[in-house]
Amino acid sequence: MKRALLIILFILILPIALSQQNDFNNFKSLDIKLNIDGNFTLEKTADKARMEEVNVFLTFVPQNDVLQKIISLNIYSLPPAKTTKNPDIIGYTWTYPNFEDHNFGIESKIHMRNAVVVIDKKVNFPTQNLDIAYKEPTEYIDITPEIRELAESIAENEDDLYVVAFKAAQWVEENIEYNLNTLTAEAVQKSSWVLENKEGVCDELTNLFISIMRSLGVPARFVSGVAYTNIGNKWGPHGWAEVYFPDKGWVPFDVTYRQFGWIDPSHVKLKANEDPGDPTVRYVWRSYNSQLAGKEINLSAELISKGEKISTFPFAVRPLINNVGPGSYVPVEVEIANDKNYYFPIIFAVKKAPELTERNFNAVLLKPFGVERAYWTVKIPENLDKNYVYKTIVEVENQFHRNESAEITYSERLPVVTLAEAEALIKKAEREAKRVVSKSMGLDCTSPNYAFTYEKTVIKCSIKNIGGSNLEAVKVCYDTNNCLSTSLEIKEEKEIEFSLSLEKGIYNLEFVSSFNGDHASDIVPVNVLEDPDLRISNIDYPARVGYRDEFNISMILAVNAPVEKVNIRINKKHILNIESLEAPKSIIMRTSGKDFINQKEIIVNLDFRDLNNKDYYLEFKYPIEIINVPWYAKFLRSLDIKPVVL
Repeated sequence: MKRALLIILFILILPIALSQQNDFNNFKSLDIKLNIDGNFTLEKTADKARMEEVNVFLTFVPQNDVLQKIISLNIYSLPPAKTTKNPDIIGYTWTYPNFEDHNFGIESKIHMRNAVVVIDKKVNFPTQNLDIAYKEPTEYIDITPEIRELAESIAENEDDLYVVAFKAAQWVEENIEYNLNTLTAEAVQKSSWVLENKEGVCDELTNLFISIMRSLGVPARFVSGVAYTNIGNKWGPHGWAEVYFPDKGWVPFDVTYRQFGWIDPSHVKLKANEDPGDPTVRYVWRSYNSQLAGKEINLSAELISKGEKISTFPFAVRPLINNVGPGSYVPVEVEIANDKNYYFPIIFAVKKAPELTERNFNAVLLKPFGVERAYWTVKIPENLDKNYVYKTIVEVENQFHRNESAEITYSERLPVVTLAEAEALIKKAEREAKRVVSKSMGLDCTSPNYAFTYEKTVIKCSIKNIGGSNLEAVKVCYDTNNCLSTSLEIKEEKEIEFSLSLEKGIYNLEFVSSFNGDHASDIVPVNVLEDPDLRISNIDYPARVGYRDEFNISMILAVNAPVEKVNIRINKKHILNIESLEAPKSIIMRTSGKDFINQKEIIVNLDFRDLNNKDYYLEFKYPIEIINVPWYAKFLRSLDIKPVVL
């Protein structure tokens, strides 16, 4: 017997940011030197020119808050100016200045903390009676019906403000492409433009996120500053957002960097305002026959020192199925537990894996002391040598550069797992994760794969006494108005049946059993349809056909629910019977041009029944042109007589 060999394959996928180790995500603190430098020129425009006074107001000023502290701040100007400072603006005044170049700016050292604004309990959404600014539309952060509709869909059925803000940031990051094109590079674009064009840079992504939050009545503001980027390995101008949480304060959200409630310590905040169109510097002057020409503000930052490294939020990686065949789809689960009493957003990236069916980033919001999961699906190579057993590594990293991995074994001789089977395993895992198990009883509910709106959806729940005493008057509820009661002796198991009237839609139905304050729960998915949704897809036939030509009509029949007794007629002529149909089926039918002499279209009629013996009838029409029609056929067609071909 030939001995099977073992091969370990490492297939590398590089994430955009997390795989690069030269960021500062995993340091407790940073000390940064920041310089802001501006200059302008005073010019004569005619004889007898004079400049009486020039005032410059610099609105880019390092801020003190919970995440950053100013160590030192030196204000300079050349020629020397009279200066004033408040927390948000530095003013420079020159009286009767000469016509020459003028320079102004600041040199500062800032201590940055790697921390979060602590949200240790749920903040209810919608927020009520917040007497605070940053809720109204502005020039670039506009609110249109389309933005409002998007916001409402994101926040639908949510009552947790952090969850709403996280989902809004996630939607923008996933659906708006970061694109440094001419339009977005040279000028800030409105939120409505960003939503319509699905692209932008940091300002545009932030604008749309803020518009979504404000349209929901949540205060949100635009933050300007600098942040470190792996592109060029340097600090550069950057924009992000802050969302107001009642009684907690402003929480940062950087959609561009995928940091939804936490920002890395390289972010130096210089300004927070209602709209990104607010200028960095303002010039005011009194003059005669002269003008002021302002120049671009230059920002530069460099690292002085780093604090200790941190290692937090351990997590586990595991395949939901292993030992699979060629071409299999393997779902991989990442499980993480929050040992903190506050919310924290985590980003995971797959660093090493075979082919993925989706992008390699996944964002997860950890609730206080909560457990969350993220999933990917790995595609196993198809061409395998039957004499070998293969192993591959799936390695996952979080934003603090903590890595965990799992191993997948595959071989030509092992069973193949389809994509549909992989998706079902993920759904099952998600369902199990949401299930609440008690010490006294277990609840396991099952639902049909589908149901119709014209019938009751039947959910069967099995409830079992797993404790050490009898349970009297156990209540099992779908909602507060739909409950059934039963009693269970020790180790006894009973089945309870719910008949629900549901409208069309995909549901995750939660059932809860309770007894003396103890409870268990289960969530079951169900797809409620108006009809089996039998449809024709990928129909293919020649658009122009000769009168005597034979040709094929090919199509795919697809359904959402099984059907039977399918009869297919083309232009009232019976073509085909299909006894049952529950998966997409490819059909090829042979016909000729003369069959369509009296029509300018192909008419496909389908009659069938669902498994409840309800009958359906559908008709589809497709254009066709018959050419090279003989004169006699045209004559007979005018008399509506079909010629007989001998």
